[in-house]
Amino acid sequence: MARKNKSRKRKAGEKEIEALANSVSYSFMDSIIAYLLSENQIVTRRSLRKVLEFFNLFTKHHFDDEERQVRLFLIQNFAKCIVEDGIDDHDILFDTMPVGSYGEQIEEYFIPETKILSDNDIIHLDRAVSSRLKYIKTIQKADELTEIMMKLTGGSFDSMDQFIEEELTPIVSELNQELSKAKSLTASSNDDFDLTEDTMVSCYGSTIKFLNSTASSMRTGIQWFDELLGGKGHEAGRVYLYLGLSGK
Repeated sequence: MARKNKSRKRKAGEKEIEALANSVSYSFMDSIIAYLLSENQIVTRRSLRKVLEFFNLFTKHHFDDEERQVRLFLIQNFAKCIVEDGIDDHDILFDTMPVGSYGEQIEEYFIPETKILSDNDIIHLDRAVSSRLKYIKTIQKADELTEIMMKLTGGSFDSMDQFIEEELTPIVSELNQELSKAKSLTASSNDDFDLTEDTMVSCYGSTIKFLNSTASSMRTGIQWFDELLGGKGHEAGRVYLYLGLSGK
């Protein structure tokens, strides 16, 4: 019976996935590629995983034009390399791309890093992916939810408490977990205190990278004064007020 339910679940989502594919334009896919290549700190591993999961819903057969087939190939491979293989260097991403039969088409249809995305652009794209992913995940649970509701309305259960604990709660919890994974970014995502591994690694990495960059401080030109201020001079983002008595 469980095997039958899984088969029906996949079948129930096929029509909706085809409809989503029709709504995915090549300009949207170009924006997603720029999103994957963005070095903006609000882009986390979790948000990149959503992109990978969403575009893995599709195969080249969902798109009837070569432009989108090539972009799908790029997105799936970029996202996989970044999320699963931990590759962040753009040159490595392109140099190790398993181009196969798409080599010439990639050069024809896509010029890397031509689009710069703002924070608002990234949040908007993330929400677009998130909402579509939530929609598909909910649709894929529709059959199971319908069967449970039919049991409830038909009164075909022995105990309400047992029905809730053994049948309703597991499917609702599973759906809630899937929807949580598809949660979208917000403008204040960087300010959230989150101890999940992806967020902490991203936070540590970006902090260390900033502290080691020349943009993190400005030297005074006086060696002993720089040392007094921690060795690197004035720290970026701080206001310094120096007071002194007149006459001495």
